[in-house]
Amino acid sequence: MGVSIMLAAAILRLGRATLVLAILLAGAAAVLDGREVFLQLARANASVARLAALTALAHAVVVIRAVLAWLAASNHAEPATGRNTQ
Repeated sequence: MGVSIMLAAAILRLGRATLVLAILLAGAAAVLDGREVFLQLARANASVARLAALTALAHAVVVIRAVLAWLAASNHAEPATGRNTQ
């Protein structure tokens, strides 16, 4: 959790450069949390599996939001061509 807070602070302070790191770390955490869901279900521990599933979902949302932020920042960084491409 401490790493997540430090990463959020880095994104606020450093901006777009840290979004790739957020995508990678949150993606890895989502995969590991998903694995934990299946491990806990195999142990018949439904309550812990439910918590792991919610955590995996939260990490997946972070990945999606970071990708959307990356795309939005990329669109603003492109130079204007002056042409209407529609």
